[in-house]
Amino acid sequence: MKKLIICLIAVLLVSFSCADAYTVTPEIGDELYIPYRYPLYDSPDRAYRDILTLVPADSVVIYLSDIDWGIFVVYGNYAGYLEYPEYTVLTEGRSDISPSSAWQDDVPDRSYVPEFPYKATSCVPNQNLATRSGPNTKYTWTERFPESTDVKVYYQVEGNGVMWGYFEFESDGSRYRLYTGMKRVDGYKNVPVDDDEYTWAAITETHVPHYGPGTDYKQALYTIYAGSSVKAYYQQNGWLLYECETSDGKLQRAWAPPECWE
Repeated sequence: MKKLIICLIAVLLVSFSCADAYTVTPEIGDELYIPYRYPLYDSPDRAYRDILTLVPADSVVIYLSDIDWGIFVVYGNYAGYLEYPEYTVLTEGRSDISPSSAWQDDVPDRSYVPEFPYKATSCVPNQNLATRSGPNTKYTWTERFPESTDVKVYYQVEGNGVMWGYFEFESDGSRYRLYTGMKRVDGYKNVPVDDDEYTWAAITETHVPHYGPGTDYKQALYTIYAGSSVKAYYQQNGWLLYECETSDGKLQRAWAPPECWE
């Protein structure tokens, strides 16, 4: 009962603060007030992961509106999709904050994504290794490299109680940066440990990512669409190491070209 009263008060506050509000079809640059709890998705479909839940009195600025499923919005440092609500309430007139400047107010440039800080260390696997796109068995299986091959490792990171290394190697003429278990290689004690922290970035152009920061690395077998909100880890030479969830529920890590993110 107490929670119900709090929610009702929040909705009433929004109603009073928007006394001159009106309901119209949302357009780019509009400021949208959220009348009750509403999920913000990283892609335009309920099947995708919800980034967070907006609550009464939260407001967002519309970034894209020409999407059949809903609208792409900016909320603080987050960007994602809201399914079109029937009760869209907008402030009277258009917001004096353009969608691009609203985003830039929170992330003024790409400096919010750290530069890739690691140098490669040579090591040798003690068995044939299968790799994944991220440091966990939840990520997709990708490629193998054979025992006794001289490979490079950049860092190690914990995933489900196991230490995984971020390796660079070549296989069948293709170049990769992928993850595999550190216990399967020799000479890794001095490899730095990464904290695996991330921020959020917006994908601005539809693209097929690469398994490394350059076109000389192998391309993935999936497409990331413009408007996706992704976990951003590092940038190198303008390329973004990021994580996303594909439509089949698989986790992927790969690199986006410089022109495809902000």
